[in-house]
Amino acid sequence: MSFSREELLYKDFLLQQRITQELIDKLDANQKLTIAEARHICGKLKLFRNERDENIDALKYSQCNDCIFQDKYLLYINNHEGWGDAYDFDGKINQSQKRKDAEFLNQHFLSWEETVIKNLRLTDEIKRHIAIETNRQIKSLKSYCTQMHFGSNHFNFLRKGLILHSKFLYLTVLEYYDEGNSKEDIVNICNHKFVIDSYVYIHVLFRHFAETVMEHQQKSYHTIKHFEHKNLPKQILEMLKNYSLVVDCNSFDKEKLFFKLDDTHFALWFKEIEFNKKGKSKERVIQLQTLYPVELRHDFEKIKNLTPIKFDSTLWFYF
Repeated sequence: MSFSREELLYKDFLLQQRITQELIDKLDANQKLTIAEARHICGKLKLFRNERDENIDALKYSQCNDCIFQDKYLLYINNHEGWGDAYDFDGKINQSQKRKDAEFLNQHFLSWEETVIKNLRLTDEIKRHIAIETNRQIKSLKSYCTQMHFGSNHFNFLRKGLILHSKFLYLTVLEYYDEGNSKEDIVNICNHKFVIDSYVYIHVLFRHFAETVMEHQQKSYHTIKHFEHKNLPKQILEMLKNYSLVVDCNSFDKEKLFFKLDDTHFALWFKEIEFNKKGKSKERVIQLQTLYPVELRHDFEKIKNLTPIKFDSTLWFYF
């Protein structure tokens, strides 16, 4: 039995002791952990000691490797070569440890670049979406560096940060689906089948939760208010279900939806495509593309020409 992300956050001390011991036992037996379980236990291992009274090295467990990567990535974000100062809970990290950490990140970069970003034959859908979006961002980054007259060293530094970030996002997305959440959430609106899958999840995380590594994008970035990045597909699905209850199909827009949640306006964009899933017949669906808080004038101009419909005390839709 796997523990859910919610269970892993329980505050009860005895329950946490039981969860911790069960996860350590699974690690020792090399039993498969979910991403969330591995994140939960691998970060704690340094607090424990083995039978020889030595600190436990999480990296001796293969399932902890990606968890350590996530921690190191956040520790060295925009500093993945370790050139600048870095700090952990014990204070300033010394030069020797920074070199080890930079080499650790570099090994992940080289492996991820070769097996995912440059791989044209990916069958894993999440990795394929990650690779497509990352390569699109690299292309944009190259244009940006040319425009700004940045040299190849600066471009390569930013490119490496982008690729490391893509792996971090992949693990974030995988953690969500690894818990058993649906790979495709479906809602029918005005006789149209809306699909929420990893495409929109990856796109939104890349474009709107990545300010520090996305200087090449001439747009604003956000930790999107009212939306939690670890549960984004569920929250988008809930918003569309609410929308389906009030939409007038005579004024239905097949491209976008504007809504206001509390004091923030949002735009949700979608696109009609031909879905061609392996083992299934082709069908026309509307795929969610992106979600963002409205800040640009031309979006507000569009909203001005629409009629607000109140759903509840905090939510309004525009038609």
